[in-house]
Amino acid sequence: MKNSLLVLSTLTAINGLSIISCQTTEHKGINVGVVVDGNGNLLNADTTDYKNDIRIFRQNMDKRIESNHQNLSEIRTKITKENKEANSDFSTTIFELEMANGYMKIKLEDYKPRKTDKWKIFKKEFSKVMDEWNIEFADFAATL
Repeated sequence: MKNSLLVLSTLTAINGLSIISCQTTEHKGINVGVVVDGNGNLLNADTTDYKNDIRIFRQNMDKRIESNHQNLSEIRTKITKENKEANSDFSTTIFELEMANGYMKIKLEDYKPRKTDKWKIFKKEFSKVMDEWNIEFADFAATL
């Protein structure tokens, strides 16, 4: 009986020690499903998705801002060539649209990724302003 208790307590102690000393695969250096960014920082899947979302959003918005800039340049050229009298009337509107477009470019470039909930708010508000800009531009272009 003493031998049984001794064996049982020894096995329990060994089992307990093995559980305590177990390491996760991350601690052993086997990083399954772990992504490392350019600075060597470990990123989990949520962080990677978040950073990809920011990257893709910035690329898309940069394209829209550049397209807006080109459209404004084309309209400015068209107004200058076709109707010099209207040039002064439309210059103010074009200038305001250019300033708003430039401001959005700076705002997008200056955004520093923070928490995902703040990113979602920024993304939603930025998209809304860009949509409003496009509506204002379309309304202006329709008057030409």
